[in-house]
Amino acid sequence: TLIHAKMRSKRIEENLMGFIQKKYRILVSTTIIENGIDIPDVNTLIVVNAERFGLTQLYQLRGRIGRGNRQAYAFFLVQSPRIADKAKSRLDAIREFADLGSGYKLAEFDLKLRGMGSLLGNKQHGHIEALGFDYYLELLNQMIKELKGEDEEQWESKMKIHFPYSIDSNYISDASERIRYYKKILEARRVGEILELKEELADRFGPFDKNVENIFLVGLMRMMAHRYHFKEVEVFEDKIQILQSDQDVEKILMFQNFLKKIRYEKIDSKKYILFIDNFERLCQEIKGDSRLGK
Repeated sequence: TLIHAKMRSKRIEENLMGFIQKKYRILVSTTIIENGIDIPDVNTLIVVNAERFGLTQLYQLRGRIGRGNRQAYAFFLVQSPRIADKAKSRLDAIREFADLGSGYKLAEFDLKLRGMGSLLGNKQHGHIEALGFDYYLELLNQMIKELKGEDEEQWESKMKIHFPYSIDSNYISDASERIRYYKKILEARRVGEILELKEELADRFGPFDKNVENIFLVGLMRMMAHRYHFKEVEVFEDKIQILQSDQDVEKILMFQNFLKKIRYEKIDSKKYILFIDNFERLCQEIKGDSRLGK
């Protein structure tokens, strides 16, 4: 029996079901067969003009057999012994990587064979915009630092926020734009960045509500937690409860120096409550620390 993509779907289904029910011994098909067909009793595959197929296609086609408990055989036929070097490499690879779980090795080989394509262009399916150019640059910068032995200092704090914070779609309608601002605010490492973003947001989209205002406070606390190595942070609208790590003496001394500039309450040797009288005033005090300022 025969199936191909130009046939009506009902006819394809009838022919395929006839083959599954063993009304027919042989199924002749185009590459429509390569995905989603599971027939455990089929144990022989013959691919004609195999040199014309990509490695992924060959792998998918081969996967249509050997799905039961019977020994399976796959024959990849070529028109002539004289085929292109890349075609020969694909056929050699499909023969070599025949073990269970060899899909990853084949994908890796295919990447080396074909190259990774035009990452920043629009010729390849999956444009860089889908990932985000900023994120791509971040990954690239991280890799460069690793290769140069300049690994960025990493610190993770447990943070709990006791109020809502969000950018509503009525304020910024474009989802990717909202995500971009979220990312910039919450990953800022200088007070100057946060203040500039606040001005930029107001200038581009107009006055914002309390929920948007709260994002800047969260961004500011994330920045401080990263810089001073806070172990835990609970953020309220009018105060911040902090549990400081005791692993780094330098960070402890830096934080003690900062405490002289603001109103706070000491609970014990590592726990403090910082009072937020005014966001802008707090920013100005933090800017006094050259490591967190502009």
